[in-house]
Amino acid sequence: MAGQFAINAASAWPEGSVRVSPLAKEWGYDIKEVITPHGTLNLVYDPVLTDEYGLADKMAIVDGSQARQVFLQTLGRLQVVKKVSSLSTAFRVVDGVKTTAGLQLKNEELSAWVEGIS
Repeated sequence: MAGQFAINAASAWPEGSVRVSPLAKEWGYDIKEVITPHGTLNLVYDPVLTDEYGLADKMAIVDGSQARQVFLQTLGRLQVVKKVSSLSTAFRVVDGVKTTAGLQLKNEELSAWVEGIS
């Protein structure tokens, strides 16, 4: 999960250090995947990790096979909100669900928290 500055930094790597494909004439833009000697790292933009929230210089590296979603019951409760206007069409009313969720990691040492990206 990459923040605003991490996505910008990866997409601005200088010519000659990033090759998208052997036949590509364009270098270092819109990078979504970084191939390293230790494996492939997918960059996924997280809309919460922005300058607006003071988290633009942060990035979290998480192994998806070692994580699961959990409901944080102490930070809020599961609520059903009835008769909400649907975003898909103006003429539809739906019921919504509201809760607080997080990620639980099995092997925390396989994850990393990166700060200070400029």
